[in-house]
Amino acid sequence: MKFTKVDRKSLAIWVRSKKHLHDLRKLGYIHYVSKRSDYVIMYVDKDQVDHVLEELQQRSHVKEVKVSALDDMDTDFSQAFFDKFYQKAPPAKEAINIDERLHALVETLSGQLKEKEGKK
Repeated sequence: MKFTKVDRKSLAIWVRSKKHLHDLRKLGYIHYVSKRSDYVIMYVDKDQVDHVLEELQQRSHVKEVKVSALDDMDTDFSQAFFDKFYQKAPPAKEAINIDERLHALVETLSGQLKEKEGKK
């Protein structure tokens, strides 16, 4: 027997009451039922999403249905923190500018130090 991956879509369904959950089980796989907020997370085959949405919107115990946007998002996070941890060296002009500013700062501080020593 060969395993085949079935593409699925996640639906968030807000219901008025949880007593109609058996009715929702006929439409797809219920992954999670919230105890407090009266919502259900359900997985449905991708090719049946439109049919299931129509069915759910006709039900009186369903308040709202939202389809997961995960398939539309870019989920490649390989470069997400690369720039943060591996910063590139500054260009040569900026490095010279930093050296000049550092040299000027050292000169002003040494001048201030000499002035304080001269006052004592």
